[in-house]
Amino acid sequence: MACTVGASGQVIPPEPERLVVLRTSDGSVVAERTLRAEAWTTLGDLVVEASARRDDDGAETWTVAATTATGEPAWEWTAAEPIARDGLTYTGSLTASSDGPLLSVQGHWWRLDDAGRLTQEGSGPGDYQRSPGRGTALLDLPLVEVDDGSFVPAGRVVLEHATGSVEFPGRELHLTVDDGSAPELMWFTTGPDDETLEARSTTTGEVVWSQDLTVSAGLALGGRLYVCADGSLDAIDADDGRTLWHVDRSTETAWCSLATDGRVVIAVEDGRALRAHDLEDGTERWAGTLDDSGAPAGLDITSTPPGVLVAVRSDEDGPHERGAFLVAPTGAAAAR
Repeated sequence: MACTVGASGQVIPPEPERLVVLRTSDGSVVAERTLRAEAWTTLGDLVVEASARRDDDGAETWTVAATTATGEPAWEWTAAEPIARDGLTYTGSLTASSDGPLLSVQGHWWRLDDAGRLTQEGSGPGDYQRSPGRGTALLDLPLVEVDDGSFVPAGRVVLEHATGSVEFPGRELHLTVDDGSAPELMWFTTGPDDETLEARSTTTGEVVWSQDLTVSAGLALGGRLYVCADGSLDAIDADDGRTLWHVDRSTETAWCSLATDGRVVIAVEDGRALRAHDLEDGTERWAGTLDDSGAPAGLDITSTPPGVLVAVRSDEDGPHERGAFLVAPTGAAAAR
């Protein structure tokens, strides 16, 4: 797993940060190096960085480069044409799916495959945030300007699919784990209070199935969708929407985090309490509580490499100072 240590926020040109790659089995440091990219993400076992070369007129030529965990070059791609920059208030957005990364810069975007080859390119309004969907699908999230001049999501989604696009109110269901099963579907929560879970085709944009569920988190594994819903944890057939098992949770709120080590699905209640359920039938396998050490509530499962869980929390020194736990499959803290 990788993280950065350095200045918070986005500035142009970017201030150097320290990139730290950790071994998930024990928390030891695999590599450290200076990171000067304007955006970065991970793609499998690669670190992917995006940066721009600017000419005297402000035009930018963007490059995306991938390296191994220890910094050896894997591949590099550079845009064929520069784009004009409209002010200094933004930077590039780099996101990745299992198919590859997507770089979006003020209305222009490039999508690469996992070997760094350009597969799609386009442009559109600058008040959209773009991210890769499954297959060739794209998600556009319209933004609206608020009183302080910043932009926030407008509560709508534009799904660009193989034959066109469809816009609807709602948000994409965030998946903490996605193994690529059910590759022709994406899942969204819709309605004024996100009370409906629906699956849409990535090739037609049409609704394939829906359930009346208020869902806060999900993960896709082995053709199933595991979701935190109102007072319950549910396993749903990803293709047709059938509920395969349903267990009550210890709280009435819909909000929780989900994680898995490939053997159980773990619901994290109130930021600390963990309950692990069998993937096949929902039987509770173990329960535990993360050691809070007097720190404020709000632990968040942020990554789930094989065999361990990674929980991150805010320190008392401020919201940008964060400490991390590596949690073994039994629920015991293994390293910090």
